Amino acid sequence: KAVFSGHLFLTAKHPDGGLHVLLADFTGHGLSAAIGALPVADIFSEMTEKGFEIEDILENLNNKLHTLLPVSMFMACIILKINNDLKHVDIWNGGMPDIYVRDSISGDVTQKISSLHIALGITEDIHNQYIPQIISTHPKDQLIMFSDGLIEAEDFNGDMFGYEQFEKCIEQHHSVEAIFPLLVEGFNTYCSGKNPNDDVTLACVPCSSKLTEIYNGDSYRKSQTKNTRDDGWCWYIELSGSSLRNVNPIPIIMGEAYKIFGQSVSEEKLLTVVNALYENAINHGISEMLQDNSDNSEHDSSIDNYLRIGLKKIEHNAEVGLLVSLEDSGLGFDHVGLMEKLTDQSEQSDIAKDGIPLVYEISDSLLYHGKGNHVEVILNVRL
Repeated sequence: KAVFSGHLFLTAKHPDGGLHVLLADFTGHGLSAAIGALPVADIFSEMTEKGFEIEDILENLNNKLHTLLPVSMFMACIILKINNDLKHVDIWNGGMPDIYVRDSISGDVTQKISSLHIALGITEDIHNQYIPQIISTHPKDQLIMFSDGLIEAEDFNGDMFGYEQFEKCIEQHHSVEAIFPLLVEGFNTYCSGKNPNDDVTLACVPCSSKLTEIYNGDSYRKSQTKNTRDDGWCWYIELSGSSLRNVNPIPIIMGEAYKIFGQSVSEEKLLTVVNALYENAINHGISEMLQDNSDNSEHDSSIDNYLRIGLKKIEHNAEVGLLVSLEDSGLGFDHVGLMEKLTDQSEQSDIAKDGIPLVYEISDSLLYHGKGNHVEVILNVRL
């Protein structure tokens, strides 16, 4: 028969090759606790696919649950990212039991990650509480996580399974690599057939390259460009209307660039360029126009405002290059004066090396058009 649960266990592959994992436990159990399952699954899956990181996903989940759930309900959860290098894992634990990191070769528990945050949906404002812990891991490590229903389950004498029995199970099977079925067996043996009072979820996630493999960069690139005449491609995103206020395009752009070029483009350089161009466009016109529109109740002309960001594979100085372009409907700025300062060696010491000046320094080409609301940057690609 179908049984509803207030637990969720979800995984989704990130465009950069990492793996996002979510284990969630809603207040209560059964059907009444499953009210938030669908929106949480949608937000988690869609935002991961678009390239958003843990912090952004957590903030959106909290806002949604605070609006959706009754006052008496909340969602404790673990959300983590196994990075594709398998050398570190980003972990956020809000109201869940400890996470165990186990070396599958030695059988030792090397780390325990306790909850440092409150559950989601309780309060709307928990700024600076979405930052995950970053722990070092190895390819043979296992991440063992579970709901409180496991450690609170009782035998017929009323004694709880608890952390002590759980750790005993791990110790008893010290030399076994695949420990998950043995933990389940140990739990069932302890409870002796007595049904737990709460839902129980146990997960053992290996830090394995099989989980973070998505595609071979070269084959993926060919599949994207095989119908083009010169093995080239272009991609762009345009925001207008309310999207200018509500959508952060940077994770989407980074995700698309990684899909096409993989690690051939410096992620740090590309992120610096995209961030600087986007902030410059917002600061020089777009934000002022949006403010003017919000003050004008008769006509919302935000539908006439736009921001276009594009990526294009080009040939530059006889090599492959990535052209990053941004065009907006803003008022622009004195780009001529800025470029004169950037090219004047005598003024270099007085220019802060961030924003557009940093883009000028790390890119192969920086070119403004018109009134400064159209810019093109070229980055070298290592193939």
